[in-house]
Amino acid sequence: MSAALQELRRAVLASGAYTWASSAPRPDSIEALAACRDPDVWETGFHSILDVFTVVDADTPPDDADSFGAVRPVTADELDTLGLVMPTEADTATLFRLATTRQCGRVATLYRDGSPHLLYFFGFPGD
Repeated sequence: MSAALQELRRAVLASGAYTWASSAPRPDSIEALAACRDPDVWETGFHSILDVFTVVDADTPPDDADSFGAVRPVTADELDTLGLVMPTEADTATLFRLATTRQCGRVATLYRDGSPHLLYFFGFPGD
């Protein structure tokens, strides 16, 4: 999941599909983004997957300090409360009900024909 998150962050950065609150040129790499010292950039955020940096353990509570700027995997218990076992792309609206904390993303494995198909990153990336 961590590798997929970083790949998605690089793709969004390359696409330019994020908020950029600076007169400075947009960065061309994750490393250049991390090196940005413009406080307006970090105060505003990016309103995209760029606002999360890491994947934390599924058991990390959403209000834990470690969850800020992180992605937390959906647990089997959470799937059970939604009446799901192997969610598919058709279940994304149902899964989105688990996105309750701002600036803390979620990730779920989506299935196709009973096999893992893709990772679905979701949440509220900004205010």
